[in-house]
Amino acid sequence: MNAVTTSLFRHALTHGQVLWPAVAVDDLPQRHQTIAETDLVPVVPDLSTPDDVQQRWERVPAASRLVTKVARLCDHACPQGGLLSNCGSTSPSTMNRSG
Repeated sequence: MNAVTTSLFRHALTHGQVLWPAVAVDDLPQRHQTIAETDLVPVVPDLSTPDDVQQRWERVPAASRLVTKVARLCDHACPQGGLLSNCGSTSPSTMNRSG
């Protein structure tokens, strides 16, 4: 993504949203393909929502909150033409239990 794309999206973002480079839905994987060789598209997922705050207030376990958040992020990226990779997400089984 270039600076023009970033500046266009910066003004359209609302509280809790981020501009994220996602793998293009139509970019088929190839053997030994790196992320640098992958077509990326900008997506705007909701990183933080009022529901997230409510779940923390209700003391929903961290692992459960993470599953909900990861599902929401993926659901927001796909209609925008992007797929999120799992290299940045954490497995609920490896999370700190203090939440």
